[in-house]
Amino acid sequence: MLLVLISQLVGMGYTKIGVLNFSIAELKDYSPQYQSALRDSQIEYLSLKKITRLWPLCFLWLLLFRYRKLIVMGADVLDGFYSEQQSCLYLGSLHIAAALGRDAMTTGFSFNSSPKTAVLPYLQHMPHSVKLFVRDKRSLDRLLAICGEYLNIHLTADLAFLLEPYAESSRIQCSLDFIQQQQQDGRLVIGVNLNPEFFAHSSASTNTSVANCCVFLSELTQALPQKLSFMFLYHDYRNGEPEFLKKLFEDFKKEYPDTPVHCLPLGLNTQELKAITAQLDFLITCKMH
Repeated sequence: MLLVLISQLVGMGYTKIGVLNFSIAELKDYSPQYQSALRDSQIEYLSLKKITRLWPLCFLWLLLFRYRKLIVMGADVLDGFYSEQQSCLYLGSLHIAAALGRDAMTTGFSFNSSPKTAVLPYLQHMPHSVKLFVRDKRSLDRLLAICGEYLNIHLTADLAFLLEPYAESSRIQCSLDFIQQQQQDGRLVIGVNLNPEFFAHSSASTNTSVANCCVFLSELTQALPQKLSFMFLYHDYRNGEPEFLKKLFEDFKKEYPDTPVHCLPLGLNTQELKAITAQLDFLITCKMH
């Protein structure tokens, strides 16, 4: 999503952009649009690990003093679930930017029902000039319950909706051809994202869970009047999801050979996935985290 944000900022006339994060990953040139944004901007990468380990926190004041605007990419990192220290530093940087008279805001983020205690004072005393954008109504209600109406908080859509699909990628042409051919044959193409997280609280084995999914999909083909085809796609490449989905794909193909199926290759980026899902007739998804 960093590329999306950089592209938007370049479009608004910002050309010198500082990227402050704990782990700086190399930006990938997903499509010509984002390649252009990267070429048209001067990006400075700074790791916040240095602030917590080597530099005093006051050095963050000096860093933020160099910029006109601070945007914290909220996502799911502001409630302390993954790291209290990192969440507090992100929220603390908003306080510092406001104290320096800079524009400060977050992108859309979610907030869980049990936030870490350490992050609450940063939110409860957040300067009103800081704009907080929350990406779902439930998170908004939770924040208002904790912090009251004082917060300058707004409901917004997820930043991912601004992501441009990249249908020209050579890596997805086989998948797009599958969808087109099935639709020409009069079939509905249904995307399937069933992953191990959905069965995290079940006592059933992986084999049993996969077998149950196969039965569910088979019953779906019988319940609908249209002929169906299935495309199996990933949400993540960690936590055993590729292995689970590959087994589901192979077992279903073996048990129900009359129903065409396709499994996406590993390593696709979000732009490519968005281009594929845009062509599906329907998508079955589930709990992802």
